[in-house]
Amino acid sequence: MPEPEPICIYEKREPHTAIIRLNRPEKKNSISRDLYWALDEAWHKAKDDDDVWTIILTGTADTFCAGGDLKENLAFARGEMKGPRSGPRQYGNLRALRMHKPVIAAINGYAVGGGFNLALACDIRYCVPAAKFGCSEVRWSHMAAWPNYVCQLPTGWAYWFALTGQMIDADTAFRLGLVQKICAPDKLIDDCMELCATINRNGRLIAGFAVGAGPAGLVGSGDRAPYAEASAAGIAGRCAIGGPGRTPPPPAAEPAGAARDPAGGGTVRCPGSPGQTLRAGA
Repeated sequence: MPEPEPICIYEKREPHTAIIRLNRPEKKNSISRDLYWALDEAWHKAKDDDDVWTIILTGTADTFCAGGDLKENLAFARGEMKGPRSGPRQYGNLRALRMHKPVIAAINGYAVGGGFNLALACDIRYCVPAAKFGCSEVRWSHMAAWPNYVCQLPTGWAYWFALTGQMIDADTAFRLGLVQKICAPDKLIDDCMELCATINRNGRLIAGFAVGAGPAGLVGSGDRAPYAEASAAGIAGRCAIGGPGRTPPPPAAEPAGAARDPAGGGTVRCPGSPGQTLRAGA
């Protein structure tokens, strides 16, 4: 009889990317006590590996994460389960890990409740067309995971999620800027890997500082000197931030239909919304 798969699968891929997969499909990848600790171990494994520069978080089957395991929550409330439910860090609080490595959410389906919060805690989010987002727990008078909503969403939408308990689809999430790309289901991980390769080419130290500093006023890295030194060296061409002796890549070609900004500065104005990633196949 084959051994059951682990409830959290850790896979390291080249170049310099780790994939963490929540693997409780029969429970919609809800976070049980065992999965909390397995996921925590995976985060620390990626954090402690200097050869991992970017991380992809995803789920198994049709759900990214459905939040906490409600049956376990009830069992703890009734005293049927003993001991610590989790560690001091909430599973949706990735900043407390101080990984200083970009985390990409590959949202393969439902991201609801605490799973929605976990997706918002990631730095960039790609999803499939069938993805759904929301915090339905408020319909049972359970408070939503408020801080990440305020940090990642426009204020009105943050309140809308936290007060209504309603969900939105992938297209609405894209229009809100909640996700940066909608991917074909069989291309989700490949698209995230391509994104990670792009980030890695730009240099792991700069990426680490950018995500470590985070939104204004939140947890920062504390020590800017190594990043400033690496940046100066890279600009001077004396070393490559992404690896010794590497020259910075040439500038990307201008997209078709782009127009030079008459104000100068070398900026390019493209048709459509500025800086927005187009939906796959658009």
